[in-house]
Amino acid sequence: MFLSDNSDNFFQKQDKADLEILRNQLFDFYYTNTSINKEYEPPRIFNKIINILAFKKKLKGTTRGTVSKFTLPIEEIRYNRINWRDIGKDKGITREEFEAALGKNAEVQGYFKYNIQKAKRFVKKIHPFSEIHRFKEYPGLQAHHIFMESEFPEIADSPENIIILTPNQHFYRAHPTIKPLLLMNVIKQSA
Repeated sequence: MFLSDNSDNFFQKQDKADLEILRNQLFDFYYTNTSINKEYEPPRIFNKIINILAFKKKLKGTTRGTVSKFTLPIEEIRYNRINWRDIGKDKGITREEFEAALGKNAEVQGYFKYNIQKAKRFVKKIHPFSEIHRFKEYPGLQAHHIFMESEFPEIADSPENIIILTPNQHFYRAHPTIKPLLLMNVIKQSA
């Protein structure tokens, strides 16, 4: 059989060069002996075949187009495995419907808020001073979302979307429309 003859070298040596030779030989075989003629199809088939054989032989297979760093567990070859974004989702609903339902769940909202606070603490730890001045005289006491949390919730817990400011920079520059009375209450509560 074509595959067993050409795969022996790869499964004996388990190196990138032999994987590439096997890949090219298998692609040529596909194009010559099947109706497959699109370039994106053989890689999809190749990885599945090699990984099933690797699992059976208890050897390394392929991950992301290169030799895996470890022998493959059953999860790597399982058909129709659950995507990490779909954990806990019923297969009968779309991701959008699932995310909309999660948005109404108080427990999930609490976890979301926790992740935002965690990201803010992380950025404050990295930048103890205002990111505008970066002097010790301007301690960074408040975290501000560059893209508003309410408008961009998908990146609200991303440290890259958070900047550290002094309270004055935060309230007078980042949120200039806050009413002065409300501002005084906020400052008193944070003191």
